[in-house]
Amino acid sequence: MKLFEKIESIEPRTVMTIIMTVAVLLILVLVFTVEIPETNRDLAIATVGTFVGYFGGVITFWFGTSKGSADKQKELNKRSN
Repeated sequence: MKLFEKIESIEPRTVMTIIMTVAVLLILVLVFTVEIPETNRDLAIATVGTFVGYFGGVITFWFGTSKGSADKQKELNKRSN
């Protein structure tokens, strides 16, 4: 039962961060190991750019000011209850 309690306590942002990290790494591995047909090359570049951009946003949140603001808000909510 403790496993289920731990799973329930995981924040959705943490899960999304893990999914994004795995997705970006998988896409980068595929880009460097699979030959992309010339007709799909622009689509592949756009897709990789999009995922890397999203990943940058996730990293910026976790290590930037948004994370600090979220933590501060959570602390203020605890104190007001």
